[in-house]
Amino acid sequence: MRQLAAACALAAAASAEAASALPGPQPAAYAVAVNGKITGSRAAHVPRQPASLAKLATALVLLERFPADSPEFREGIVAAGREAAAERGARLGLRAADRVPLHDLFAAMIAGSANDACRALVEHASRGDAAAFVDEMNRLAAAIGMVETRFADPCGHDRAGQHTSAADLVILAHAALARPAIVDAARRPFVQVRPLGSGRLLTVSNTNALLGRYHGAFGLKTGYTAQAGGCVIGAARLGRTTVVVVILGSANRWYQAVGLMNRAFEEALPMPRGRTPETLYLPDD
Repeated sequence: MRQLAAACALAAAASAEAASALPGPQPAAYAVAVNGKITGSRAAHVPRQPASLAKLATALVLLERFPADSPEFREGIVAAGREAAAERGARLGLRAADRVPLHDLFAAMIAGSANDACRALVEHASRGDAAAFVDEMNRLAAAIGMVETRFADPCGHDRAGQHTSAADLVILAHAALARPAIVDAARRPFVQVRPLGSGRLLTVSNTNALLGRYHGAFGLKTGYTAQAGGCVIGAARLGRTTVVVVILGSANRWYQAVGLMNRAFEEALPMPRGRTPETLYLPDD
């Protein structure tokens, strides 16, 4: 089990033994869940800005409007407006009036945290009423049990009065993990989008540094703003065990995510029993 992070480039200079402890200053808040149950935390109920982790709630509302098996999701076209084209931070590179398949924008919003893709989707789904869309996000958050959360921006920009908690984001993460469209987008290494009638090919890379570097990692979402700091919801699965790590306000989120995941897996998955000639061919459990 201590070989879990051996191939992880995020902790290449450290052994798995060292990675099992959080180095240096700890993140402002974190929560670790094993198969849906929180097993460790720090300041998990302290209010924090959500950064782009809010996009998971945006994605869930979008899937209510456009179910993943619907023609709207599979074949719908979104026209980017001026607000989407002017979005800052992580971007796909949309221009005003670009027409792009809805499912491609959805993937770019999740995998690459593209704010212009997020804004274009929200404008399309709400017919330009972003405030009404945020109301839907808060309704959804309350419905799934996020009692310490209030969203104010669908893409996760810092806003007065907006807050969440690490414990609430564990709830949001598991709601998102139940949606294959989100999981599929979250594990894509990159997303390429070609606006209709355009020769431009827009590409955004996945922002989750755990993918391909931590054994079993398959998601889920990253975020960073000036007020939120470094944030990540990491998800990894080994056998029947799924570990979700929520980190908020970290200066070293990847190293700390590896340490928290190692610890959770080591506690959840016991080492195989020692063998004797009598038990050589018996199963481990």
